[in-house]
Amino acid sequence: MTIDSKNFTNKCVLPFIEYDFSSNKPCCMLTNYKQEKDFNRLIEDHKNNIKSSFCNSCWHHESISQHSKRLNHNKSFSKYITLDTPTLKSVVISTGNVCNLSCVTCGVENSTGWKSKLKFMEQTGKNKITTSWNTIRKNFPKNIDWSQIENVEFIGGETLYSKELWEYLEKLNKNTSISLLTNGTILLNKSQLAKVKEYKNMHITFSLDGVDKIFEYLRQPAKWLQVKENIEYYKEYLGIDNIGINVTISNMNIFYIDHILLELAKIISKKHSYFFVQKPEIFAVTNLTKKIGKIIEEKNPYFFSKTKLKWAGDKQSMKNFLKNTNLQDQFSNRFMKNYLPELYQLIQEEIN
Repeated sequence: MTIDSKNFTNKCVLPFIEYDFSSNKPCCMLTNYKQEKDFNRLIEDHKNNIKSSFCNSCWHHESISQHSKRLNHNKSFSKYITLDTPTLKSVVISTGNVCNLSCVTCGVENSTGWKSKLKFMEQTGKNKITTSWNTIRKNFPKNIDWSQIENVEFIGGETLYSKELWEYLEKLNKNTSISLLTNGTILLNKSQLAKVKEYKNMHITFSLDGVDKIFEYLRQPAKWLQVKENIEYYKEYLGIDNIGINVTISNMNIFYIDHILLELAKIISKKHSYFFVQKPEIFAVTNLTKKIGKIIEEKNPYFFSKTKLKWAGDKQSMKNFLKNTNLQDQFSNRFMKNYLPELYQLIQEEIN
């Protein structure tokens, strides 16, 4: 079957086979979508090969020649592309927001490692940033017939840091395909690796957004050399075909993106994907001014030969961005001007 034939040009398989329990939707990319109200319309749109308005994120990615989540999953689940009745075969499960890092572009909703940083920022900045700094989030699905599930994607928090992961792995059929998302700082012991390897089809994806100093600024308090060694360890015990990299792209690392992609390709040469930060908005990849954006495009010809971005930042958004990073820098004692000096200088010149 050819999934991009005229009958399926605008169809996505995900509404028919998957549910993302971390976002409570068939797909985390859906926008302006409410389950009870909009599910039937979503199904009808895709059944009738209509470009659903709920799927604007994928349509945008495809319009600028990016390989969207829709296209990726249509390829992975091509045998189900003809379905016109929902049949749950794949799930995305969050193991909670328990995490050992306080990444710059993250927040307490997705990382308990952010708790002390956020409390410091609230006290030092003299304003309340969020109301849930002490929350530990768990959102586990119930009443699932696991015998019918063919694919499970685990996300966090830090997936490998969560005890709930191992509870799930005890429940699943070993023929189930599993995918684990990790920040690369956790080293599983031989017993844990043996448990993971019981699954005939398993994959570990390393969520990274830089190398060397760029990585260490964005992924606080992680150390790049340690993470690099950990990846080599997983390559040895799991095999290169069972691991990959997802590059988290924000306005903090887009200036260095060609260098980052080149260096990561030296570690794992294939199975790379991208994730564009959208929230918090101050860290959205496009939250830079057109002037800075033009410089970034010229500096990164490889990335921008395939990608087009609409730079939407202004001087005020840059000031808000620096106000936030300055508070984080005071807490971590890792300062943007020392770790990302070229980008920091550009922003300072733009707002002054």
